[in-house]
Amino acid sequence: MFSRYMRRGFGRCWPCTITMPRRRFELLKKAEPFDRTLPEIRYNRATALLMSGRGEEAAQEFRAVLGLKGYTLTDPTFPMAQLGLAWL
Repeated sequence: MFSRYMRRGFGRCWPCTITMPRRRFELLKKAEPFDRTLPEIRYNRATALLMSGRGEEAAQEFRAVLGLKGYTLTDPTFPMAQLGLAWL
């Protein structure tokens, strides 16, 4: 079930994580200035890394998501990041 959510990017429109493997990191690189304000960006980067077989880097990104401050209890990104770490 978790892998289904990962493939879909947890309901977010991130086709780069699935359909365009060459461009996925280029598109996510443009979003780096927002890493500290939007946890979804780091989560999607971690998911893309995990899907491309770069587990060590994905784990670092999942930990970075969990290290962000100021999240709300209704934000699903943080539990999904914990599941991402557990899946590794």
